[in-house]
Amino acid sequence: MPETTPILTAGVYLRYRDAFVFQCGPNPKTGQLALVRVGGHVDPGETVEAAAVREALEETGCRVTLLHSPSTYQWDPAGDASPSEITDQEPRYVVKPVLRMGHNAMFWAVTDDVPRLASETQGLVLLTAADIARLADGQATYGDFTAWGGRCLSRSPYEAQLPIQPFPQFRFLAWLLHNNPQLAANVFVSAN
Repeated sequence: MPETTPILTAGVYLRYRDAFVFQCGPNPKTGQLALVRVGGHVDPGETVEAAAVREALEETGCRVTLLHSPSTYQWDPAGDASPSEITDQEPRYVVKPVLRMGHNAMFWAVTDDVPRLASETQGLVLLTAADIARLADGQATYGDFTAWGGRCLSRSPYEAQLPIQPFPQFRFLAWLLHNNPQLAANVFVSAN
């Protein structure tokens, strides 16, 4: 992606204790339970990093710390290619993101705050690396997820037969944890 491509949305791969936090909620277009990143639009005059921190607070109630990623990947989820590591420098970022996908940047983040449903959020899931691997192919239902001990906070109960729909940022994290698990491990170890 050329350096001139504007970043319009920002999000975080938020780590709380042993789990990553994702938003979840029914997708009326597909009839599935969508797993989407914590994040949203960059406001006018706001830095990408500030947007990621603000969105995390608005959506999870968590104050977060962004973590520098030793590598940044780019990916077109509509294409057939796997994500690729970007070797160019990122002078526009104070904190280097882990993923640039179109107009979106994703950052590693940690929190000590207990995630909770905030005003904009229908549901949150707390996912271990094993949960992410099991959900990545989109074959599981909400009932499968809860049967193996999956953790979810929601405003209203979800039907057990609801298929889970992992969105692109989720699928990237699954790919990264499978293909380069040491990257995430090193980022979070250095945060402690």
